Amino acid sequence: MNIHSKPPKHLKGYYSRKIGNFYSRHKKPLNTFFLISGTFLLLILVAGFIPYSNSQLSEAVQKLCKKSFAQSCSIRRITIQPWLGVSLDSVSIASDDTKSGFEVTVPTVKVTYHIVPLLFKCIAIKKIMLVDPHVAVHAPRVPKEKEADEKPLSVDALRAQLSSFPFSVVIQSVSVQDGKIDFIQDSKKFCEVSGLDIAMKFRLDTTLSLQGEMSCDQLKWAGVWRVKNLRAKLLIDDFIMTLSKCRADFYDGRINASCKVDLTSLTLERLEFELSRVDLAKLYEAMNIGLGQCRGRLNGKLTMEKSRLVADSLSGWGRAVMTDVHVQNLPLQNNLVVLMAIPQLKDVTFSRFETDLQIKKGKIYTPNIKGNGSPMDVDAQGWVDFDGYFSEQCNGVFERDFIGSLPQIVGQSLNDEPDGRKSFKCRVSGTFKNPRLDVDQRIVNRAVGNVLNEVAKGLGKLFGK
Repeated sequence: MNIHSKPPKHLKGYYSRKIGNFYSRHKKPLNTFFLISGTFLLLILVAGFIPYSNSQLSEAVQKLCKKSFAQSCSIRRITIQPWLGVSLDSVSIASDDTKSGFEVTVPTVKVTYHIVPLLFKCIAIKKIMLVDPHVAVHAPRVPKEKEADEKPLSVDALRAQLSSFPFSVVIQSVSVQDGKIDFIQDSKKFCEVSGLDIAMKFRLDTTLSLQGEMSCDQLKWAGVWRVKNLRAKLLIDDFIMTLSKCRADFYDGRINASCKVDLTSLTLERLEFELSRVDLAKLYEAMNIGLGQCRGRLNGKLTMEKSRLVADSLSGWGRAVMTDVHVQNLPLQNNLVVLMAIPQLKDVTFSRFETDLQIKKGKIYTPNIKGNGSPMDVDAQGWVDFDGYFSEQCNGVFERDFIGSLPQIVGQSLNDEPDGRKSFKCRVSGTFKNPRLDVDQRIVNRAVGNVLNEVAKGLGKLFGK
């Protein structure tokens, strides 16, 4: 028989007639069955969109957080919509120590998941989204020794608590939307991150791994420096966070950086940081000094070695170079003009102003500042701390062409240089807004002596007449 031949005519429509006859004989019970089944499925479908809360689930999640990494945890409400996901409202997680711990508050946490794996006792989470989270990290100025009962961030602890669940848990991705982070030291914010967005793939097996991208609208450091439009690749592997290809805008210039941080101990493993073409005029304006102008461009590099993330423990080195610098009427210049009676110092230019940088013991040391300018060159060495205070020992050398324009008493009071130029030494300290200037006492004594000599000469001429 040819398998591709048409069936006999007497079999054509046979199965359709059988089904039709069966339905005709059982029409009423079948309609009732279909109606009940359809209504039941519709109720299930509608119920999947109806939100409901469960206080026992809230308590279970709070218990998990406390046993894994937090000393306290509270959740106002957990709302479940089976087809749409889970929503956690007013989540608050914190450590007990408000001086060296953390606080996390999240108005809303949204969780979406796959339905089918639930039938096999597996919670397959598609995404965890933290909406408008606020994180406060308290960093002590002096590193704190770990206490015996302190709970470190631990993958093993987190995995052990998840394994106690009646369901296995798989998480595919985690995201943060419009987050904010404050780093606090001595009850003051020294770093603020706002408009933070993060999207990461999540994996938890032998280690905790999150990989993705992050961005933030603004990062404000020490209440002054503002980094905008930051973008970076982000990797967290076993609580070691790595930022790579980090780029941002900084006062019309650019930042390129990469770093690695141990989140369990708040330790900086490494940092590479580069500044290019930063506008000094906008940078000086941001410092809110109020007086004077400073124009030019700043370029620099900085390398940080392994150290705790507290100001007094940071350690590193680098170099800063400023070009085409023009300063007018800065507070420091005005003090120098008053003390040395040289009005021309109100307006100074430097073709290049540079120094090496050494960061240690809470200060940025500047061992070899060198400025090539007009009407003088400058050499200095000293330090600047993270609170804006500084101390520099300076040596200024005037151009030969400029010396002739100085008042005779001033010129005679300055130090003589081997090449015929004149110089002075001074110590500059305080803040950029309120600097203190101490001119070398030898120059002051010499100036006083020269004034007295001139007075004596004047008196001699007067009485000689």
